[in-house]
Amino acid sequence: MLSNKEAAGRPSSSHARPEAPFPLIRSKSYLTRDVEDKVGIDLAYGKAAADLVNVIREAATSISPIQYIYLQKNDLEKLPPELGLLNSLVHMDVSFNNLDELPGLIFRDLHQLRFFGAQSNQLSRVPEELGFCTDLTQLRLFKNSIDQLAEKLFSTLLHLELLDVALNNLTTLPADLFLCWKLKKLYLSHNRLRALSPAIRNLRQLKHLDLSHNELQTLPKEVGNLENLLVLDVSGNKIHHLPQDVFANMCALQFLDLRRNKLSELPSLSRLESLSTLHVDDNPIEVLTPSLGELEKLETLTLDVGTSSRLQSPPKEICRQGLKAIQARLRSRQ
Repeated sequence: MLSNKEAAGRPSSSHARPEAPFPLIRSKSYLTRDVEDKVGIDLAYGKAAADLVNVIREAATSISPIQYIYLQKNDLEKLPPELGLLNSLVHMDVSFNNLDELPGLIFRDLHQLRFFGAQSNQLSRVPEELGFCTDLTQLRLFKNSIDQLAEKLFSTLLHLELLDVALNNLTTLPADLFLCWKLKKLYLSHNRLRALSPAIRNLRQLKHLDLSHNELQTLPKEVGNLENLLVLDVSGNKIHHLPQDVFANMCALQFLDLRRNKLSELPSLSRLESLSTLHVDDNPIEVLTPSLGELEKLETLTLDVGTSSRLQSPPKEICRQGLKAIQARLRSRQ
């Protein structure tokens, strides 16, 4: 039997954060050629307890350039500046340690670095010198204590395609972030963001935007310019109003999560012709927008139809019959 919140469709599973694109190396030695015949250093899962500095220095003088280094889960509190000697690195992962800072000197010569991961540490800031890594395409800083991103950090990271700064303490975003026009995935959930800049319109390649669990009260209408967006999650905010045309050009959007906000009404959804999943439960919605009846590809709709729901139109007894009944009723009233 469907619960009240599932009366118009069962919610889909949550969107999992994508895994890192490169496999972790597992070997008994420190040097290995297991990744596309390129040399990497495997010091993950406790192996950095060895003489890390000497291992790095030896690797820096190796005939074959070191392109991958893995330092996850080592209880590291500091990173040795000698990491900067590995100037052929394309992939560095220092996640799941106890780092409270990143020495800026490390990044000054890492011009080929494409992936940097430092999630699940204790970082409060990110050095501006990371901007020297101009080939960077993925930056993963999930689950730290970062309260501010350097204003000029992103002005040179114009190849960035994925940024994950979820589960931090951010209240604002630097203006230069919106220069990263190649961004495809932007994870900002579980911060303290109070507003989103209209400059979001510049990120027209975005496919996945997660703003859930912040302190947003609305979205700028410029969000509607993200015509390539597939997933938009703004659940768990304080949104009480959305511009009527906020979704005007989102013809590709497939997943929209608005639940756990303060919306009493929804804006027009008529342009969301690709939408298959819509979550609007845990909002004080009184009337469903007639445009919801036009969404031919919609498969999942979640909304409140219990006794505490404020929904008046369509009547709750219609809504309890499911999505098709809701859409038929809305179309008949147009």
